[in-house]
Amino acid sequence: MVAKKKTWGDEGFTTKIYYGAYTYTLKFVSEEEIRKFVHAEDDGTSVFGGVNCFEQTILICSANTEQTQKVTLLHELTHAILLRNGNSKDLDDKGIESEELVDSIAMGYFELMNRNPELMRWLTS
Repeated sequence: MVAKKKTWGDEGFTTKIYYGAYTYTLKFVSEEEIRKFVHAEDDGTSVFGGVNCFEQTILICSANTEQTQKVTLLHELTHAILLRNGNSKDLDDKGIESEELVDSIAMGYFELMNRNPELMRWLTS
């Protein structure tokens, strides 16, 4: 019997996502592994994903539905884009206007779409 090849969303599936000068490792893992990654206590709330821009790693919960995985991945990529473009969690403290923020996200997603066609096919399927 031949084992099924792991693909997007499967536990243990790992791939690369390219943004700017960085190569992020994307992994689909258990919620428990994500909790450890983001240092979140088990308080009864769900943790769907996490990103570490210093390690260029994104984790997504493999137990979630495909749609939830896709939305979570876009959420984590938005964090990466904002941090890599010089924005911080305290956007108000930096005087970031909403239009600047939208432009930053749009340019980032445009680059992701152009450099990662397999990712875009998966997200739009």
